[in-house]
Amino acid sequence: RQMQKMEALGTLAGGIAHDFNNILMPIVINTELALFDVPAESPVAKSLRLVLSAANRGKEMVKQITTFSRMKVQEQRPVKIALVVQEALAFLKSSLPKHIEIQDEIRAESSMVAADPTQIHQVLMNLCGNAADAMRENGGLLKVTLEEIVINEAMVSLEPGLKAGPYVQLTVSDTGAGIPLAVMEKVFDPFFT
Repeated sequence: RQMQKMEALGTLAGGIAHDFNNILMPIVINTELALFDVPAESPVAKSLRLVLSAANRGKEMVKQITTFSRMKVQEQRPVKIALVVQEALAFLKSSLPKHIEIQDEIRAESSMVAADPTQIHQVLMNLCGNAADAMRENGGLLKVTLEEIVINEAMVSLEPGLKAGPYVQLTVSDTGAGIPLAVMEKVFDPFFT
């Protein structure tokens, strides 16, 4: 039964991905065309580039959904993670309310990681979106830190599968109310919101 449910979910996801792709294509094409008609340094061009970047991220998410629907393993490649984080933060800064301050400490500018950049972007957007929701009423500080760390043997014993050596750590914190314990226990359950 579980296998049938997963197959049905994969079929549904594939159909949604196809429809979503049909919605994104005119956005991408018309945004690219509009960029030809405005001066490159105008505020409108900056906004259009944000729209195009978001639409292209949407296309990458459609690929992820398609990968899921076909039960494929996600490909990882060398990624300069600071660029992915900075792109996500630029998008967030333009979309979050002014009473939520974003502070970033990018201390791993040249670090490379083996990852899917779309997944990193998506995780960061989700974490920051949740943080912003927690501060929507009263405002607050959203802090994103990217730094190089070294995992030693003592840390390895706490996390099976982890190997000692150099890593890049991405941390998102906020001054919101926090997550209730009952919710905290379920945050990694599939489809829990």
